[in-house]
Amino acid sequence: MILANNKRNMKKIINIAFQSFYLSFSYSTQPKTAILIHGYHLKASGWENVIWGDEKNKNLGRLPHAVKIAAHENPSVVLFGSGASKDGEKFEGQVIYEYLLSRWNDLKMFEKAFEKVDLESVKEVITSSKLIMTEPLNTKQEIICAGKIFEKQDIERVFLISSPTHCPRCLRDACVEWKSKFTIFCSPCETSFAGNDPSQVAIVEPPHRGDDDGANGELYPFYKSVNGLLSVKEQKAKQSLQREM
Repeated sequence: MILANNKRNMKKIINIAFQSFYLSFSYSTQPKTAILIHGYHLKASGWENVIWGDEKNKNLGRLPHAVKIAAHENPSVVLFGSGASKDGEKFEGQVIYEYLLSRWNDLKMFEKAFEKVDLESVKEVITSSKLIMTEPLNTKQEIICAGKIFEKQDIERVFLISSPTHCPRCLRDACVEWKSKFTIFCSPCETSFAGNDPSQVAIVEPPHRGDDDGANGELYPFYKSVNGLLSVKEQKAKQSLQREM
């Protein structure tokens, strides 16, 4: 009986040692990784639901989702955006980071997402690797600013964390601004803008199908008109950023 118990204990010790070695080896060989948590305006409707999530239905918001990704990816940089809004003297990115720390123990409310996660270890990873952006005023500026930081840190792959209703734009801007500098993963959380869902996001692609007349230039390029309208607001944001600087 004693011999059997000793064998079981020895087996457990060997399994734990193997897991520790495997994780250490995996982290040492995987590409250098960053997580970009896109900011959300502090006065936006449903802010807490978007940023934190829906505890009743166990839907992860941006922050818990980022923690879940960090638990698996061991990031070298965790970047919080942005500077689009303020609470007193604190910029949006700082408020969001402090909110995460203040609610850390509540992550356990999302049982399934974190049942096998050592949250204290993940907390150490995030607090030691966190950076906060205060300059960007919109998504594109977040991407540009983040790209400069990631290049300096020799980052090889990036996880973009945002809402399902926002991720398409995040990915588009990242592809435009970063080209092929990083391997990009766009990972949506489980909560969207208040009262909206991904089906309401409009995506206007350039014509490209072989059986589409527009692909041969025979139709008016509607997508250019849409981008033109959106660029008006972007120009105003750039002017505002220049005034701040």
